[in-house]
Amino acid sequence: MIILPHGGYALIPATLATMAWMTSLSLDGCDYARLTGPAVESLTNSNIYPYVEIGFHSYRIPSFYSDFELWKLRFSDPCVAYNIFDEQQHEDFDEEGKQQFDAPVVIDPTGGFFWSIGSMSHKIGTIVGGAATMFLW
Repeated sequence: MIILPHGGYALIPATLATMAWMTSLSLDGCDYARLTGPAVESLTNSNIYPYVEIGFHSYRIPSFYSDFELWKLRFSDPCVAYNIFDEQQHEDFDEEGKQQFDAPVVIDPTGGFFWSIGSMSHKIGTIVGGAATMFLW
């Protein structure tokens, strides 16, 4: 009885599919894209960071290593949840003339149509990739 009649080449697609699927499962949720430019300052409220890595629900800020003179990400650092407030505070006066401020309005960057499509595509891709991997084995 021959176990692999076509040779070991039949294992290559299954091995590569398994490695790709395991890599997609190991993402921690805040490392899908790198954001640069003025949007970094508005997200972090600081102008010292050259970039951040963003995900669907959180982002990660890089650390500066003075020995190497460069910014690097430490994947052991925790992800920072999006906490973006509307900067426009609405002033109002009550009957006695005292100034009242409304509570800050939280802006949810994950509420858009394309963000939802991207999140669902990621979930479907993980499920279909896992099913294809199991099928190949």
